[in-house]
Amino acid sequence: MAIVPPPEAYAHALSYVLLDIENCMIPHDCDAYTVPAAITTTMREWGYRGPVQIVAVAANKNRVNSTIVDVLRANHAKVIILKSDKKQASDNHIRYLVSIWTSKHHPPANILLISGDGGFAKTIRHLIRRRYNCMLAYITDSASHKLDGLGSRHTEWRTLLRL
Repeated sequence: MAIVPPPEAYAHALSYVLLDIENCMIPHDCDAYTVPAAITTTMREWGYRGPVQIVAVAANKNRVNSTIVDVLRANHAKVIILKSDKKQASDNHIRYLVSIWTSKHHPPANILLISGDGGFAKTIRHLIRRRYNCMLAYITDSASHKLDGLGSRHTEWRTLLRL
């Protein structure tokens, strides 16, 4: 299947990658050291040439392996571990991060959300209306139907990681 390149204005724009690390954990057969590079390489193959900023979010340290956190940080991904046991804490924080980021980075800009959580559907629709290029990666078996048809590109989390 041929890869459709992004519109020229978005091809060289900044890309913000948000990893909902609770809903899309690093697979056991994936070397966590390769995650940031794999995401960037896949985006380059899709035609995105601008800078890539990766942020992973978890509600608390018990929901993500500390070694993975250390490895992601060592490989230029920002990792935010909240101190919360509240349901939806990481999702709410991701929405907050998107709000802050979009207030500073106007379109053309790209947002890749790595999460299968249907709670992000409203946020994605809002970003698309504001002319952001939104892409999604998720675990197919657990992704919400609410995400169907949203965004310019969909891919499986393992495919994004080049597994």
